[in-house]
Amino acid sequence: MSHKKLIPSFVCKEDSDMISLCSYYSDNGADELLIYDPSETDEEHDHMIGMVKEIARAIDIPLIVGGRVKRLEDVKKYLYAGASATFLNVSDDDNLDLIKEASDRFGSEKIYAYLPDFSYLKRTEEFEQLGACKMILNVPHLESDQLEQIALHSETFLVTCDTATDTLAAYLNIPTIESVIPAVCDPQEFDCMNQKQALKKRGIPVDTFES
Repeated sequence: MSHKKLIPSFVCKEDSDMISLCSYYSDNGADELLIYDPSETDEEHDHMIGMVKEIARAIDIPLIVGGRVKRLEDVKKYLYAGASATFLNVSDDDNLDLIKEASDRFGSEKIYAYLPDFSYLKRTEEFEQLGACKMILNVPHLESDQLEQIALHSETFLVTCDTATDTLAAYLNIPTIESVIPAVCDPQEFDCMNQKQALKKRGIPVDTFES
């Protein structure tokens, strides 16, 4: 991997200005964005798909979307709305079959496996064989021995973390961790370009968009 990535993440909320928030990060150093769709009903889901379309039109960087995948049609909706990739939660056994089906239909580069806790790390080879090209590991804090375990894997990881520079650097120093995913709520919480400059000084290869 040529550059390590910063991928701010958001829960897509109907009552928030998601367009402005995503546009801000798109224009200020984020490499990609990750959107979690919390909808429970089909009506809410369709509304969220509409919001994803608006976000995709407003930004110039890749968009990863997931959260409510119950059938192949849901994967299709995310991708057709403008997502570059979608993620499926592997804690739902039905999604394992969907990973295979979706990767066969849309290409494995568009399908990520979402690991809700560290126990799923031992099954990442299985998820990759089913067709997931990357693993999103959603663990609030990883201990040093857990980072060492991730380093022993061959799969590519996107890992959630806090916004401290020390944490970002520790995670991105692991060869198999391609990206970190800080959860943010507003532009004041995370300055991608400042963080990239700090990471670059520590020898982390990040894209600072210099000509």
